[in-house]
This record gives sequence, structure tokens and C-alpha cells, in this order.
Amino acid sequence: VRQEGKKGNSLRRKLLPRAIILGVMTLLSMQGLAIDIDDVQSAIFTPSCSLSGCHNGSVSPNLQTGVAFDNVVGISASQSAMPLIDPGNPDNSYLILKMEGSGSGAKMPIGGTVSTTNLQLIRDWVSNGAVKDDDAGSTEPDTDGDTIADATDNCPNVANSDQIDTDNDNSGDACDADDDGDGVIDTEDTFPLNATEWVDSDMDGIGDNADPDNSTEGRVYLMTTSTSANITLLHLVNSSETPQQFTGTLYNFNGTLLGTANTPLHNGVVQSQARLILSATELEELFNIEPWSGPAILVVGGSAGFDLMTKLTSPSGLISNTNCVRKDLVHNVEGFDSPNRTFVRFINIGNTTITDIRGGLTDSTGSVIGTTNVELLATLDPYEAVWLTRENLSSLIGAEWNGVASLATTTAIPNLRLLNLNFVNNETFFNFSCFESSKSGRVYLMTNSNSANISETHIINTSPDPATYEGTVYEGSGEQLGNASPLHTGTIEPGARVVLTASEIESATGAQAWPGPAMIDISSSGSFELMVKLTSPSGLISNTNCVRQGNVQNIEGFDSANRTFIRFINQGTTSISNIRGTLYDVNGNVLGTPNSLLVEMLAAKEQVFLDREDLSTLFDVTWNNEASLVVTAESATDLRLLNLNFVNNETFFNFSCYETSG
Repeated sequence: VRQEGKKGNSLRRKLLPRAIILGVMTLLSMQGLAIDIDDVQSAIFTPSCSLSGCHNGSVSPNLQTGVAFDNVVGISASQSAMPLIDPGNPDNSYLILKMEGSGSGAKMPIGGTVSTTNLQLIRDWVSNGAVKDDDAGSTEPDTDGDTIADATDNCPNVANSDQIDTDNDNSGDACDADDDGDGVIDTEDTFPLNATEWVDSDMDGIGDNADPDNSTEGRVYLMTTSTSANITLLHLVNSSETPQQFTGTLYNFNGTLLGTANTPLHNGVVQSQARLILSATELEELFNIEPWSGPAILVVGGSAGFDLMTKLTSPSGLISNTNCVRKDLVHNVEGFDSPNRTFVRFINIGNTTITDIRGGLTDSTGSVIGTTNVELLATLDPYEAVWLTRENLSSLIGAEWNGVASLATTTAIPNLRLLNLNFVNNETFFNFSCFESSKSGRVYLMTNSNSANISETHIINTSPDPATYEGTVYEGSGEQLGNASPLHTGTIEPGARVVLTASEIESATGAQAWPGPAMIDISSSGSFELMVKLTSPSGLISNTNCVRQGNVQNIEGFDSANRTFIRFINQGTTSISNIRGTLYDVNGNVLGTPNSLLVEMLAAKEQVFLDREDLSTLFDVTWNNEASLVVTAESATDLRLLNLNFVNNETFFNFSCYETSG
């Protein structure tokens, strides 16, 4: 019995170290702790190799505590080409093969064996990278087993011992959806490790941002300074399908460069259909400059299409659309019988000085006012912009006039742009630079004779010959009213205009007063332009005859007191069906349901208004700040969009026309 007891005690003593080791390993596994050199040292190297064996400094490698790690990890074996310990690869670790008896020479340790448990321990240590010190991970788990504790692992659920983080956002490339941090996810990024590029449209290996083949440019022609009472907000809308980065070059009114050319206008990217909204103060900060004198010009660079809309808020709170210009001539120079004043801005968009700018004015009959072919400006330097008021023009031509006049340069000047602003009711500026021409041949919004808002259509003969004009009226339903008829008697001389009210059009065509606004098709043998002046009950006069295709960019949010009306117009002779749209917020995020049905069918010549509330119902969403609407349809060639805002409960401002990149 006594002998059996001794044997039992001996067995227990043999099993106890194994139980302790198994317990430690189980505990380590349960806590998710890494095995380090201390665990291997206490379980294997000290009891089997350095104290009871020969690897105590007399025989290489020295496996004593404190030096064993540096003597085996990554160190080549003297009897083999293998390393003694190859981190991550136990089958290529000579020391493990010796312990298992599969390496060359005698099995180690001499005269003994390493238990299966301990062999698994050293294998696990090597498989997990042969960690020297697990203190960094001793209190936290390492979920992905890459030897980096979760607390400091930039990809705790994806093994990445290299911890590469290209964009330094603390999310390793192995688990980062946007490795370079440019705002474009890797699956959509042609250059996933280059934060300055993401698209290569022409597949030439050069990203669009650096490729001159894909550079686009647009201009802001009237950016008021931060000290002005009239506040300009620039809306730079990425109307393309790809993200973009935008740069800007800013010029004072005299053409001098402000700050640094091609200054980045933002960080990161502007997503498709998103917008930057920049004030003068923000531009001063971006360009690191003091407030400039008078309105400035901003040249914007991109790599795809974009729109540049400026909203000018006057002290009265009225918000007008100002970023639209003309070439060679303007048609709304107010006469001296009007309390409203005209300002024409001459702008040189080129890199060379323009000299001897000459021109003259004609009245509504086409007669020359005062002296023609006078020198309007002797020189205009690159990016210089000069105002000429009604009074300046009168002094130059030596005459005054009544009624509205046209101003034309004597010859076409390629890099000269003209901005025609009218200061109305001593309240705000209205831009009369953009309107329709004989290319479209339409008045898109003619109020009826019973409306409190009075439309006045100006047909200006821009051909070299006398002309006649015929009109056909279509009410909102698309039904023709009256007959296609001459709109005047006699002929209209070159440079002259015919001005028509709703009553006069009703009389000329035999139409009755139509319900709501109508569309008028106008035809002639020569070229002409069509300007509509809408007078509100408050006396404000706005410019309404300008339309868009495909999108509108100024749908006011529900945080605005101003209301938006979008007029969907079929100018063609066949119906347009399945008109759909997607609404985007300022960040380019879809608002509500994308690709929603807006108008099931628009008959030939039909015109339909949808206001902000209608759009909210159709998209099942409300929003704050401005939104963009992108519209598609079957056979959309003849679909036009008119973006009107009813401001201050006073008048309608047209936000359909503004600068587009080219």
C-alpha cells in the first residue's frame, strides 16, 4: 500500500507542471492574451535547456533568461540554413524541429523530451509572431491574432501586422474602405493610394486632376467684398458624375492677383451633386488676404463639369441671381425717364490687354443715340473689370435718352464679357444679361392680362435686315389659343425692338385671357432675342425668360421663407413621358426616394409648375438649405426647366441661368 502511495505521489508530481501549463494556456486563451518569450522561457527554456541542459552559455545558443530571445529569434542555425526561430513560421524554425526530432542531429533536449503541451506552446508562440513582451497586449485581446493588441491595432478584426495606414486616419489599409482618404472609396477609386487622384477619364494613366486633357474652368464675375452691404454667396455645384477638387484664382477689380493662384478651395473632395458655398470672408481666409476693393473675379478650376451660381443678398433681404454674362451687346440700359439705374460691367477674361473698346447705343426704334462708335474704354487689362453707368454712357455718347436702350460694341471682342445689372427700387440688383434668342424662339413665362404680375416681352431684332415676327400662344395645358399671327404692324428695323404686353398679344393673336402663365412660340426669318421683364405689385422688375435642361440648382429648403417653383415645359410637338427626378442636398446625399416619378406625361406644349411642397410630397422628404434636382425623361430633348424663387413675398427671381464650366 505504501509503495502504491509513493507511486501515486510521484505521478501527481509529474502531472502537476503539465496541469499548471495547461491551466495557464487555457487562461491565456480565455483572456485572448498573447504568448511571449517569458511563457516559453518558464515552460521550456529554463527547465529543459539552460538549468538542466547545456544551453547556459557554454553552448550556443544561450537560452538563459534575459538573453534567449535575442539569441534565437531571426538568428540562423549553425547546422542548418533555417533560422532558429522564424516568426510566424514554426515549420521553418530549426529549434522546434530539433525539439520534435525532425531536425538534423540529435533530438533536443539531450536525454529528455519536450512534452506535447509545451511543443504546442512554442509552436503557438512562433505562429503568432514570436512576441518578446506581451505587456502591450496583456490586458486586452488580440481578436485577429496578428500580435497587435486590439487597443492599438488599426484593424482589430483583420490581421495586418504591418499596420500600414496610407492616409493616417488610424484605420489600416487592410480594413479601410478609403485607403488614401480622398473621400472616394477604393472600389470606385482608380488611384486608391493617391489622395490627389481618383478618375482617369481618358485611360491614359494620368489622373484627371493632373491631366490637362480633363481640366475645366469657370468664372465668378461679381464677388462682392466682405465689407459690402450686398452679400454674395458662391454656390459651386459639382454637376458631374465624379468627385472633384476645385482650385481658385482671385483677381481684384483692376486685374491684380489676390493671394496665390490655383489655391485649393476646400479640403478633400466635393462629391457628385454636392456643392461648396463660399462667402467673401471664407475666400479671404482661403487666400490669406485682406478684404478687396469692389467686386472681384474668381476663376475656378476643376476636372469635370460644374456650375457657378451666385446669390446676392441686398440689405432689404432680396436675393438675386448675378453670375451670368453676355458677349458684344446688352439690351436693358434704362433711360433717364426710369428711376432704376443701369450698370454695365466690362470684363476681360483673357491674359492680354484689350485696347480701344468702341461701341454705341440704339433706342427702341433702332435709331442711334448720340455719337456712335465712341471709345468706351481705352484699355482693359487681363482680368480687369470696369463699371460704366447710365450716366457714364451718356457722357461718352453726348446724349440722354428715354426708354430702354441697347448697348453694342462696334466689333466682336473674343475675351470681352458684359454684365448688365439694374438697380431697382433702390433695393437690389437684377441681372438682365441672360435670356432667350431665336435659337429657342420662345417666351417661356408670359403672365395673363389679369395677373398682378405684369409681363412685358421685348423682341429685339439682332439681324442686319428689317424683320417681322409671328407668335403662337399655348396655355399651360398645351392647348393653342387663337391663331399663329403677326405680333405687330410694319417691320422692325435692325437694332429695334417691339415691346408687347399680354393684352397686346391677346389682341394680335385673337386669344382670350389665358389661365396662368402661357408659352409663346415666336418665329422670324432673321436672328432676334427675347427678354421678358416681370413687374411685381411692389414695383420690382425681374428678368424671367431663361430656362435650363437636365437640372436645377436652387430649390430652397424648408428653413427658408422664400419658396421655389419649378416649371416643367414641353416645347416640342410630341408628348414627353416618365419624367423622373432625384433630389440632392448640399453634400450630394440623396433626399428621399431617388428617381421618383414627377410628371407621368407632359403633352406637346404643356407647362406644369411643381413647388417645394409638391416636391416634398413626391420625394417623401423635407430638407433644409438649397437642394439640386436632376431630371430625366423619355425623349427629353424638348424638356425645359424654369427655376423661379418667390422672394420676400414680393417678386420672382429666375435662378435658371448662370455660369457653367467649359
